[in-house]
Amino acid sequence: MEYREETYFEKFSSKDYDYFVLGADIGGTNTNIAICGVKKNKPVLIFSHHFSTPQLNNLSEAINETLKTAKERYGVEIEKSCIAAAGPVSSDHKKVRIFVKAKWDIDANDILKGTLLKSTFLINDFDAIGLGINLLDKNNEKDLIIIPHPNNYHPKGAEKGVIGVIGAGTGLGKNILIYNEHLDAYVPSPSEGGHADFPISDYFEFVMAQYIKNLRGIKENLNCEQVCSGPGLTNIYRYLRELKRFPDTEITKQIGKAPEEQIPTLISDNEQKDETCKEVMKIFVRNYAKIAKNFCMDIMAVGGLYIAGGIAAKHAHLFRNKEFMENFESLYEMSKILKEIPVYVITNYNVSLLGSSFAAINLDKYAIKK
Repeated sequence: MEYREETYFEKFSSKDYDYFVLGADIGGTNTNIAICGVKKNKPVLIFSHHFSTPQLNNLSEAINETLKTAKERYGVEIEKSCIAAAGPVSSDHKKVRIFVKAKWDIDANDILKGTLLKSTFLINDFDAIGLGINLLDKNNEKDLIIIPHPNNYHPKGAEKGVIGVIGAGTGLGKNILIYNEHLDAYVPSPSEGGHADFPISDYFEFVMAQYIKNLRGIKENLNCEQVCSGPGLTNIYRYLRELKRFPDTEITKQIGKAPEEQIPTLISDNEQKDETCKEVMKIFVRNYAKIAKNFCMDIMAVGGLYIAGGIAAKHAHLFRNKEFMENFESLYEMSKILKEIPVYVITNYNVSLLGSSFAAINLDKYAIKK
């Protein structure tokens, strides 16, 4: 079984931890599984295995491989776990509907039957990101990048105030974090706000929306996900190519021949090399700012806004440009509230593994046990 392994310590001793948990982040493309030591009810990453989801016959085989490494190499046995998955989770935290690229569903009871784990439960992958934020360091750019407001202003935000999490990737995820006094931590409340109507501000956006609707066969209003996600990059790109604003280049020819699923990465990778790609990313970030602004006002995110996803982490410089914050703060009568909301880009790619491990430790009331 092929996988990539990462370790996160210089010197390991099982005596440094109270016990150990397994946290997982499962998507249609990648299956990531981590073993964490527990200190003061918080997870510390020990090692992780990274598998290709389409190559797995089921999730249990990947979990068993990780448990085997934990036992044989580190002398560690794990009983508790939490699995975050990219899909709708059942209300009893037992099942997740099958992904597009996977050959299998996830069922907590099947996991317990097929592995040595004694308890597990499922959460949505964006809930895991929300929980993981509890473990990030605002002063460490390996965890978070602070996006300054105009004049390099850095608001502190309201202590224990509501936090908004938004992330563009394969889709557009949103999450609302509410502070829980008992846990002394933020707990997520799920949202499907990424499917809300896209806020059209001018004629250019109106025509773009009509073009994308025709391109994708959409009869209803265009939603935010169609202009603020990986596929959204493709939609914006195709619209600009239709307008013929920029000349053909070797890069646009390469994109024109590429499979649909590769186009967002090519646009992203060539943002600083090609005028069309540069303009796509500019429009994308402007859309991001408007959608994030509306989200913050919906939930009064006075505790802060956290931007997740690989696109933002890779292009943090675009969020630091004045255009993002000008669009974010621009709001009739309410701009003063937005000016006091701290904004961060999440750069820690293990935030979901930390979040699912945090859930295994602190939210085991949802656990299904042998």
